[in-house]
Amino acid sequence: MKNIRFLFPGLLMSIFVLAIWNGADHGRLPDFISALYHFPYGDKVGHFLLIGILTFFVSLPFSFSLWSTTKKRIITILIIISIIITLEEISQNFFPSRSLDVMDLLFSYGGIFSFGGFVLFLSKKGALRREFKN
Repeated sequence: MKNIRFLFPGLLMSIFVLAIWNGADHGRLPDFISALYHFPYGDKVGHFLLIGILTFFVSLPFSFSLWSTTKKRIITILIIISIIITLEEISQNFFPSRSLDVMDLLFSYGGIFSFGGFVLFLSKKGALRREFKN
């Protein structure tokens, strides 16, 4: 993979999301995340943006090849992220400080498909290949 430098943002975002999940599982969310709960639907916006940005950065390194290959790779990534997010949401039933919320899951899916769709759009237009050509 020529554009290995694009793996690092996805890796860092994955670590960030895992840290937030760990904090939530133990009832110790960072203050800037807890502040979202003070706004109407703030946690839903948080799910949409957090998982959407994760999806964008994880999908980005796979968007530099030919369109037919790129489309398959990115769709596979979207499915994998969707499965992981679904399992994580279900796992919340097993933590006293968490609760399973279908709306949270739907907003996470919205982030996955919006941000993943944006990467697909950029890839189809060839914008990423032209912009980051080695």
